[in-house]
Amino acid sequence: MRLSNRRHSAGTSRFQLSMVSMIAVVLLLLIFFLVTTSLVRPELRLPSSIRAKQLAQGSAAHSDLEPATVDVVRVGDRIVFRIGQLESDQLGAIEQVLRTFRNKDDGAFVRAVNDAPFDMPARAIELCRQLGFLPVTYVPLK
Repeated sequence: MRLSNRRHSAGTSRFQLSMVSMIAVVLLLLIFFLVTTSLVRPELRLPSSIRAKQLAQGSAAHSDLEPATVDVVRVGDRIVFRIGQLESDQLGAIEQVLRTFRNKDDGAFVRAVNDAPFDMPARAIELCRQLGFLPVTYVPLK
């Protein structure tokens, strides 16, 4: 049994793979990965905005995380505005406290009891909007 290359060499066409297009694709992928890896900062190296704010402002920064909440509540026989521990039937005192809030972009909440006169929560909502709290959310209390 003799194997010869004469029959195969005369009638067969060789399969040729074009390397030019494969090299072009590899180079494009290499350039893409080089550009994207040099522009993206690793997530572990990104500064935490909460931590940076605490370092810059000291220990008072934790209060910036609390939303502004104005309550219209009944105390005894009268209805008053309450923000934190401060209770007043005038909006002037409440306004002074609201001006100290730095996180106005987080919005404010106005919570009112059902038997409160309409003008009290409405004035509180308007005050919050004038001071730059957006959005202002009304929440009825039971």
